[in-house]
Amino acid sequence: MRGMIGRNFTDSLDAMVFSRCNMIHMMFMSIPLDVVFVNNENIICALYTEVSPWTPWLYCKKAIATIELQAGTLKKTGTELGDKIDLNSELTSDIVKKIETSENLGIVRPVSMQRGNE
Repeated sequence: MRGMIGRNFTDSLDAMVFSRCNMIHMMFMSIPLDVVFVNNENIICALYTEVSPWTPWLYCKKAIATIELQAGTLKKTGTELGDKIDLNSELTSDIVKKIETSENLGIVRPVSMQRGNE
């Protein structure tokens, strides 16, 4: 799997999701990433923000999937450990507009996410 090595995020590429993956490396990367590890219940079991290129390994034993995101995405969306993610949903244009224009971005969450205690 190559992931974001040699790639950049665009309007049509906002994340890469790897199933059956609980470890990644940042070798040969040219950009920092936010990284999310998801368990078998689609709950975030580990997350890393703004991981620098050339970081040797990121690992989460409980993870069954890994998501690579543009650096700053987790902070912008207020994503936290224990949040539940629906990997089969998409953000609507209305939600994207709210996220982009919100003064407190942590309040607006994608419709596909839930807090761990909700």
